[in-house]
Amino acid sequence: MTINVSDAFKTLEQISAVDAAEAGGKAFNCGRLTQAGFAVPPGLVVLASATPDDIDRTVDPDEIHVDKISGAIVLSRPGTGEEEVRLPASDLAGRAGGRPVLDEMAIAELSQLALRIERFFGAPQDIEWCHDGRQFWVLQSRPVTAAPASGANDIEWTRANLIEVFPDQTSPQALAVYEDMLNRAEVRFMGRLIDPALGPMLKSFHGRLYFNLLQLRNICRLGGAAPAGALRSFGHSDAIRPADEVATRPALRDVLPRLPDFIRLARNDRRLPRLMRRQERALEAIIRRFASVR
Repeated sequence: MTINVSDAFKTLEQISAVDAAEAGGKAFNCGRLTQAGFAVPPGLVVLASATPDDIDRTVDPDEIHVDKISGAIVLSRPGTGEEEVRLPASDLAGRAGGRPVLDEMAIAELSQLALRIERFFGAPQDIEWCHDGRQFWVLQSRPVTAAPASGANDIEWTRANLIEVFPDQTSPQALAVYEDMLNRAEVRFMGRLIDPALGPMLKSFHGRLYFNLLQLRNICRLGGAAPAGALRSFGHSDAIRPADEVATRPALRDVLPRLPDFIRLARNDRRLPRLMRRQERALEAIIRRFASVR
């Protein structure tokens, strides 16, 4: 499938492809209350139906939740196909006995399209889409007025690891120094693996430092690793989401610009034992110098 969004980004007006649509629905770039009755964290929610015109009325659509960072499907609820759905047999035939309207490849493609639209407008969007059997078409996109502004509110913070190093509150001056120093060190070490759009790696709240889990998950995604391993090694005490257990293959366009940083990190990893021995010798020399003072 290919994505044709050049005209959609200019006007986002309804196009004639809807007449030939085989499926359609909505995509929300934010957390919302699901039809099953529980809240989900900020992500992408897709509603899909084999009858696009009825997505807001009698049809009970498929409901898919996609993690924005990993792209993993964290929840998939098929349309009931029972009392809530009042479709002619001809419409239901396309469902092939309850099969989902969109397969995983189509969901991944639609997710990327929805995230590109969100980045273009700089805010969560309520997107109406259809698929004509060949490609996706955007019919309309408007801001999700009930959603919080994207940015800091979407970031999840943790005291994991830091609670052992900084168990108590420090003075405001020391806290400012540590926050600035550690953030610069993270950027220097990780390079372009840290995405400035996702906020700083560390931030202070009420006199204590916190790690940015959004950045951590993104770094794991770029490395093709499941974030759950990194979260456990950090000592993350909160529940680990099912999406964090999934390792996804990053897109080549995301990896290539960061390839020099991956190579540098791999070289540093090989040099680590030698660097540690050098540091130990330097520390022992400092201790001997202090011990010699009478």
